[in-house]
Amino acid sequence: MQIVFTDVNYSYPKAAAPALKDISFGIDSGEFVAVIGTSGSGKSTLCRLLLGLCEQQSGDILVNGKPKAENRLFANVGMVFQYPEQQLFAETVFEEVSFALKCHGIPEAKYKPAVHKALREVGLDPERFCDRNPFMLSGGEKRRVAIASVLVMEPQILILDEPSAGVDLRGRAFITELAKRKNAEGVTVIWVTHQMEEAAELADKVLVLSSGELLCCGTPCEVFNDERIVEAGLDLPEAAHLIKVLKKHNAPIKGNAVTKEAALAEIKAWKTGGASANV
Repeated sequence: MQIVFTDVNYSYPKAAAPALKDISFGIDSGEFVAVIGTSGSGKSTLCRLLLGLCEQQSGDILVNGKPKAENRLFANVGMVFQYPEQQLFAETVFEEVSFALKCHGIPEAKYKPAVHKALREVGLDPERFCDRNPFMLSGGEKRRVAIASVLVMEPQILILDEPSAGVDLRGRAFITELAKRKNAEGVTVIWVTHQMEEAAELADKVLVLSSGELLCCGTPCEVFNDERIVEAGLDLPEAAHLIKVLKKHNAPIKGNAVTKEAALAEIKAWKTGGASANV
């Protein structure tokens, strides 16, 4: 499912400045896209447009070459909000996860297999969890149930808003591996984050928003080597920062690495005199 934004604008009532201004970019089917920016940069509004919670006031949003409304884009988009466990409401896990199916008019006979599949995707045994009260689960289990309630609709586009917020290393590894697995299955993943390391390590493409405008868009290497990133108040990934410090002190390296693996390769090439250490 290809998505193309062209000169998209959106303003909230009585707001002093537009939330999004002349935004243009494209997302190809199956891409892993990171969206970064400081608070108030427009990340949440962009997600709301993709979800169908609001409509652009000017510009075009095309899905597979057709207007968004004709494609019912919102029906193919699932979003895991920040702290999704805070949105639980049902009396049983089964009711919680099946709620989206009910809202979309899916026949009740299909609930059980769909719910069971979604729970297994998040590592929960359906036989153990379906009849349990979600409010009596651990924090990690609550989050997994909330994620399952999004996956149950098998979205073609999966948006994760600050997915590593408030989780320990184990929880972060779980959500990262889940996103990578769904992406490998062909799902387009949009990862909204303040963590630059996540954007650098995970994404095929990075969108940088600043004060409602698209500051830059490209591969992690292109984006994190763009001087405007720091000017926009964003930090560099630790690996990119280290490489730039070494380059500044005249280390004979390319100085373009933004991931830990690439930084290690540049440093190793420098120390061993490899060809990739040439400036």
